[in-house]
Amino acid sequence: MEIFVAVVETGKFTSAANMLSLSKSAVSHAVRDLEEYLNFQCIRRDVQGLQLTASGHDYYEQCCRILSDIKEMETSFRYDDQQLKGNIRITAPIAFGGSQLAAVIAEFSKFHPDIRISLDLNNSIVNLIEAGMDVAIRISERPRDSFMVRNLKIIEMCMCASPIFVAEHPKIENMQDLLKVDCLMYSGTKEWGMRQGVREHKIVPVGAIVSDSGYALREFALAGCGVTYLPKFLVMRELANGSLVQVLPEYEGKKLQAHAVFAPNRHRSQRVRGFIDFLENAFST
Repeated sequence: MEIFVAVVETGKFTSAANMLSLSKSAVSHAVRDLEEYLNFQCIRRDVQGLQLTASGHDYYEQCCRILSDIKEMETSFRYDDQQLKGNIRITAPIAFGGSQLAAVIAEFSKFHPDIRISLDLNNSIVNLIEAGMDVAIRISERPRDSFMVRNLKIIEMCMCASPIFVAEHPKIENMQDLLKVDCLMYSGTKEWGMRQGVREHKIVPVGAIVSDSGYALREFALAGCGVTYLPKFLVMRELANGSLVQVLPEYEGKKLQAHAVFAPNRHRSQRVRGFIDFLENAFST
């Protein structure tokens, strides 16, 4: 496997042989034996050099992941918890990642300067394995993945609008009244739900503006474009200074859970385990 990866990455049998301190014939025989064992051709030899077949490309990517895991396992025996090293790739929703997670990562980096962090802010649900991610932050009522999960923080939703919008439009006294005004929604929103005591109320909001960015929806609300339903952490400052006001304050916004999601094999990675422990502790205080 290591020989095959070396051939792919150097592009030549000779270069791979020199890198691994092997003879060219030994490298060539190893790749041929591998192809016979797998029962498919991995590398095509032509006048342009060595080219990966489609199956060879898939096998190469799997080899890289396996070799990376082996290297990580070996590293975990060489360094204790105070000497974490290596890369951690994280994906998180845009708003939560920018306003909540980034500060925690910055603090983690101060304690572990040898860890290299890659943070991908994206509201799409990515496949951790295919995307090569170590940790995903998901916000939902319950995780849908078959991966391992750590609960981090409760996220409360808040319905709000600008004071001018509230003053210029019909009074909103219940959830049904929201159907009479413009609603500013996350892309893909099917319904808004809130509780009043033990009763849950739901509507299908209607409006001219949708966005996948909570930051953008907040700006639209500040501009008086309508009522929006956002995580409270995104509008705390605006509610405090009066630039936004809560709509239906006697209702309780939906509570969602922020989770750290990761593949079982990643839990064996000392750096990933240390990072998730740090997240859990940071958000619990």
